[in-house]
Amino acid sequence: MLTQGYSYAYAGPVLLKDIDGRKGIVQFYGAAFNNVDSDGDVTMPGAFTKTFAENGPTGANRIKHLRQHETRTIIGKPIELGQDTVGAVVSSQLALGSKDGDDALALYELDLFEHSFGYRIMKSHKDEAGIQYLTELAVSEFSAVTWGANRFTPLIGIKCDTKAGLDLTLARIQDREGKLVKALRHGTISDDLGYQLADELEAIQTAYKGLISLPSEPVKPAIATSESEEPSGEKALTSFLQLI
Repeated sequence: MLTQGYSYAYAGPVLLKDIDGRKGIVQFYGAAFNNVDSDGDVTMPGAFTKTFAENGPTGANRIKHLRQHETRTIIGKPIELGQDTVGAVVSSQLALGSKDGDDALALYELDLFEHSFGYRIMKSHKDEAGIQYLTELAVSEFSAVTWGANRFTPLIGIKCDTKAGLDLTLARIQDREGKLVKALRHGTISDDLGYQLADELEAIQTAYKGLISLPSEPVKPAIATSESEEPSGEKALTSFLQLI
């Protein structure tokens, strides 16, 4: 019986490699090899060879580039798929001119994405410890995801038993928070995306306050207006910037 799911490499973020903002082409690692994911699986080198040949740009061309694994949110189309010693390398043409594509480019430029992929297991084996090694996968999509707000990736590591773990968690939260604030100041994001990022920022602020004491309460974003002097997505979120 085939198994399907999503893979997240918590041991190390699967991140952007390169970006051409003018052409809207991004290159990223969609999966990491030899790395235990959130389900205790390890994707092995060569696991994508058959699926890339059969369903990639040189085959049936059915692999999608989504946001948050939402099939209704196609942000791009892989134009080249490959593998190196690190993992599966995806070069994708973003759907520039569409709201989702333009928002995705803005978030890529602000380094706000990590990546994961949707798959079916075709071949695998387990070791004595129960770790499953994935040797052949059928991939349907690669997704740009966030570790904080995505429903498949809730805030992780928030409960820490050691000072080192706490320090690492605080650093990760602070880094994400800073990136979100920068994004909310970005004049090219849509109002819808702005509210999504504001929600994530509020969630992070709340989680952060569970670890240390902050002086102020989160503030709800102001009501968006159509005033031309404010960049899209910014006016509704101004109150959040006062928290930083």
